[in-house]
Amino acid sequence: MKHYTFSNGLRVIYEQPKNTLPLTSIYVYCDVGSIHEPDSMKGAAHFIEHCVFKGTKKLKKSIDLFKAYDRTGANYNAFTEKRYTCYTIKCIDAYTGHCTETLADMLLHSRFPTAEILAEEQVVVEENIRIADSPEDDLANLTNSVLYSGTEFAKPIDTLDYHKSGRTRPKRFDRSSVVEMYNTYYRPDRMVFSIVSRIPFSVIVKMLKKTDFVLGDGHSIVPIQQILMKPIEHTSTTQYKLMEKRGFSTIHLNVSFRTCSQYSPDKHILSVVRSILSGTMGSRLFMVLREKNGLTYTSSATTEYYEPGGDFTIYTEVDRRKILKNGSKPGVLPLIMGIIGDLVKNGVSEEELTRIKDNLQAKRAMALEDSNVQTSHNGRDWLLYGDPDKIVPYADMYSTYTAPITRKQILEVVRKYFVRANMVVCMVGDGLPTLESVKAVCDKGVF
Repeated sequence: MKHYTFSNGLRVIYEQPKNTLPLTSIYVYCDVGSIHEPDSMKGAAHFIEHCVFKGTKKLKKSIDLFKAYDRTGANYNAFTEKRYTCYTIKCIDAYTGHCTETLADMLLHSRFPTAEILAEEQVVVEENIRIADSPEDDLANLTNSVLYSGTEFAKPIDTLDYHKSGRTRPKRFDRSSVVEMYNTYYRPDRMVFSIVSRIPFSVIVKMLKKTDFVLGDGHSIVPIQQILMKPIEHTSTTQYKLMEKRGFSTIHLNVSFRTCSQYSPDKHILSVVRSILSGTMGSRLFMVLREKNGLTYTSSATTEYYEPGGDFTIYTEVDRRKILKNGSKPGVLPLIMGIIGDLVKNGVSEEELTRIKDNLQAKRAMALEDSNVQTSHNGRDWLLYGDPDKIVPYADMYSTYTAPITRKQILEVVRKYFVRANMVVCMVGDGLPTLESVKAVCDKGVF
């Protein structure tokens, strides 16, 4: 792994792929996400991501931009997160220079034509209409609003409400405000150019010097964002949020716990716990909910980490008649509470830990077939953690962080975070149980 910072602040990080294919993967991380938006501009980060595909000073129209990529056969895309926006390209090695020039032009010289902005916001609205029909998205937004209360991380990246007229903003984005936000944040010194390629690093550096990534002025005037470290509002007891959503026969359930920030080493232990609960078909959630009780087709455990804190979330979707009881037997919610209680009381066995570690080692090795895994890992880590010399390559993550984990560490971390003061229970669906009945189930147990 090699890295370099140009005089205008652009950061480039490089690694060779673990496969032998003549392909180059590029991820450009921009240090701006939905948390950076003022209240009057909610949804703007996602909107700007769409708009930079609408033409540049050189490539006047979106079709010109698309053709520039399409003639290379490249895969190109973008996504907006709460913490950053990312643009991705995968192309054959021979077109790396061409795709990089096009990407630099797109990110640094977008035109934002008024007609295109008006049309594209309607596209974003249509995207959010589709999302609005999703109970899973409603559940995620509802859960985050409680888990990250008091911070910008509690708010959705985008939602249909952001595109309605109201007290804080007009119905449509104002072009001048959008362009001002774009010009403020889309600067080379707020970008990390991550590349995985068999092209030598020295050639990559020379290639970048000829593009607007390096030729342009990169120095921004954006102050350090205090929003990143604003503390989460905690409570002393379990919090509940139930949202009725008509027309659905299933209930979507999250049982979540506030955990550590992205800087804590506990996150590596929690990742193993996540795999113990849902990483395999022999995991605890799968075996208890599906195999032994035939209750749900969908269950998972996920983790998320930001600067002020993180979460561990157990998700499932189940027939609304089986959320609390399954005939004369316990339903999904009491079974999940039992799984958590057993984990807190007894931890994991040596056999279970060994099996999960072997599984994780194999999965990490197989993931390296796709060079995008290395590219995203390297770029994201430099953006979020700031020191490229301390980045552990993806190929070494298992041996560095996972292999040394012990049963004792797992038990300590589980008992540290899986407590009622950290717990948030959220449901979305039609025909929800009463809040009192949900509390009655969750108040039982050993944790």
